[in-house]
Amino acid sequence: MVRTSFTLRDIGPGLVIAATGLGAGDLVVASVAGAKYGTAILWTALLGAIMKFTMNEGLARWQLATGTTLLEGWIQHLPKFVSIYFFIYLVLWTFVVAAALIAGTGLAAHALYPELSVESWGIAHSLLAAALVLTGSYRLLEPLMKLFMAVMMLVVRFVPHGSQRTSPASSTVCWYPRYQKGRCCLSSASSAVLAAA
Repeated sequence: MVRTSFTLRDIGPGLVIAATGLGAGDLVVASVAGAKYGTAILWTALLGAIMKFTMNEGLARWQLATGTTLLEGWIQHLPKFVSIYFFIYLVLWTFVVAAALIAGTGLAAHALYPELSVESWGIAHSLLAAALVLTGSYRLLEPLMKLFMAVMMLVVRFVPHGSQRTSPASSTVCWYPRYQKGRCCLSSASSAVLAAA
């Protein structure tokens, strides 16, 4: 029997992937860029979305047509030096990204709870991530990521208004793409589009 109904459970894995690619830094940069340049740079978000769609579509088609991943395709169809170069690049990139993530999570947690050092918080987050990966706790990870995405959305939406002491009527300005000089605020939809690019 073919299932034709669509439920929110169907998009759970996609939400987790989106959460890993869209972080607080993206939201801050998109908001600041929107406040500084208005909609003049909105074309970059559109171009980025088109490029991402094109690349992901091509990768998905490759894997469906050949039954191999892109990396397996590189190894099978490209000269050996490409594989060696990519391996060296991947190892170096892995260490750089891991170091940035450890430092970032440690710094954020230290800012909230300064009782522990940045290094201690980074180690604690690393051990928690290793435990999640080693136990295969995807069933725990998915609801946690959904919760963290909801919290991030609410914080980005409501915290700036509380800190600016604006009236409730003026808080609706961030739901619409308007540029106000001197105000670090872009619409939530535009922020998300800019952050995705």
